[in-house]
Amino acid sequence: MPIFETFLLTSTYQENDNVDFRHEKEFSLGKSGRLEVFLDVFNLLGSNKINIVHNPGGTWKPADANTNVGVFTQAPDMGNPLL
Repeated sequence: MPIFETFLLTSTYQENDNVDFRHEKEFSLGKSGRLEVFLDVFNLLGSNKINIVHNPGGTWKPADANTNVGVFTQAPDMGNPLL
């Protein structure tokens, strides 16, 4: 059985800079309880890349490092929602 070696960062997704920010503040209302306020800011840096994660439902075995040649084996239950 062959052993495939892949160098670090050769099979990763494109880089993506996305920053989400949350600020929380809690106010005491004495015996009445407390009040919590949340401020969420999504995509603070204004990234305009579309982040799509795609799972092809199988296993990819490359023939060598840094190549697009290899064998894709589809998962046996792919396409059958009952399995």
